[in-house]
Amino acid sequence: MKSAEIVTICASGFPGTNRALRNLEKNTGLTRHYVLTSNDPEGVEVEFFAEQIRGWRPRVVLVGGWCELYASLLRRLARTRIAIGVYWTSSPGQTDISGEAAKLAHVLREPRIRYRLFADAETPRCLSGEENGVLHLPVTMDLEGVAPLERPRGKPAPAVLSLFCSPHEYGRKNVLNTLLALSGLEEDYVLHVNGMTRSAPYRRLLRDLGVPHRDLGWMKESAYRRALEEIDIGLQVSFAETFNFVAAQHLALGIPVVASAQVPVVSDMPAILRRRMIAPSIGSPIAIRDAVRWWIRHPRARASVGRSAAKWIREMNGRRIATARAVLHRLTAARQQAGA
Repeated sequence: MKSAEIVTICASGFPGTNRALRNLEKNTGLTRHYVLTSNDPEGVEVEFFAEQIRGWRPRVVLVGGWCELYASLLRRLARTRIAIGVYWTSSPGQTDISGEAAKLAHVLREPRIRYRLFADAETPRCLSGEENGVLHLPVTMDLEGVAPLERPRGKPAPAVLSLFCSPHEYGRKNVLNTLLALSGLEEDYVLHVNGMTRSAPYRRLLRDLGVPHRDLGWMKESAYRRALEEIDIGLQVSFAETFNFVAAQHLALGIPVVASAQVPVVSDMPAILRRRMIAPSIGSPIAIRDAVRWWIRHPRARASVGRSAAKWIREMNGRRIATARAVLHRLTAARQQAGA
């Protein structure tokens, strides 16, 4: 195994955070990322990584989110001079909805944690400040080989919509309002989902609401990327987000997304691009329906706005990578000055 001045560790149960940390390694070249696959805080895997880290002697170890695995790792590294940081990738709204407020409270008061990094830009501004190691570390994307899709002219109906998310996110992703919105659409469409029919309540809702759908199941990354190539409009009308990789991946391919103002990767876009992508009321199925209907009826706008959105996403990602590099350099410089 290779090391770096900053080692990142994340439990396998945090897929979004793992993706963010893998992208951080690839985009900056300043970190080395590892995944903990065991759930046992006292197991051999935690002990193995603690021993490896003691040998590597990085300046900083960043863990993604918080769980008991990390508490065990911190105990094993207590006598080293390695600085410990936590990368919190949930927005305050996500933290509330996911029931993780107690974990965040622990992170904020744990004395062994030197750095508290947040993917959400505003949270650090509400806490104790940069001088105390509270910083914004933006999420970045892996856009290697990603380019806007070339759609054939006169693409036949139906329009292909997507509602991709993991099962534990259905409540946060506003799924019921979205399905109710689609149930009244007169336009020709089909909804692609990734495993939703495995949930009996949602399987029944899809059937009873008359939503034409195709379930692709839970996909590996390569299959997921191929599935995106079939999509015309993405649906991510979430109640809370920090970034939203799914929406960002659609936009990078030039696919418009109907989203909420709580999806930063959409709401941060220039007004001319986001105007039709933000549903005016995420609690109103009719408002969501109207937004989806407009995109179905305007395929030329899907193509032109999609191309502009893809260009913006790439530029935005470049800025985020530059910010991430600056933050990581700051961490290592601080440890160097401290004599670590």
